[in-house]
Amino acid sequence: MPMDVTTRAEEEKLINALSTPILKVWSNTIALPLISEFDIVRFDLLICAVLEECSSNQIEFVLLN
Repeated sequence: MPMDVTTRAEEEKLINALSTPILKVWSNTIALPLISEFDIVRFDLLICAVLEECSSNQIEFVLLN
């Protein structure tokens, strides 16, 4: 049975969110726990997520762990 396109897109969005967790530490600071290896696709997702978080929430500092 073919998977619903909406369901597939939602699953991909969830997987991407889980692969790049962003933790809010303080009102202007986030932390990124870098787990496992990064390929170019995962790195692109990380950069996009961080930039979106910084611009939408006035984040000034990003801690990498």
